[in-house]
Amino acid sequence: MFGNDEDKNSLAVENHSFEGAIVTSFRCLVTGNDITRDLVVSHEAGSTAFTKTTQEFDDEFQGDGYKKPYEDCSYFLEAHLGLLDAPREWHFDPEAKAL
Repeated sequence: MFGNDEDKNSLAVENHSFEGAIVTSFRCLVTGNDITRDLVVSHEAGSTAFTKTTQEFDDEFQGDGYKKPYEDCSYFLEAHLGLLDAPREWHFDPEAKAL
């Protein structure tokens, strides 16, 4: 798993493209917290930027300053072979149906 805490790590120093990973984002809103999960559809190794699928939010989050996509949110990446970095971690390949 990779989290975007720039004080501890940076996506830019990772030597992997994380295309196909799952990104879980945490948005802090006036009306409460929101958690979304998206698929990373584009990422180049060494870059901090990536493109993800777009989540559809309820109408209440479309107006009054709540725009999508939301920037400067916290996130973590998971479900990608390139994220394994410790003993006993594992990854399931859904296409091969194998660990």
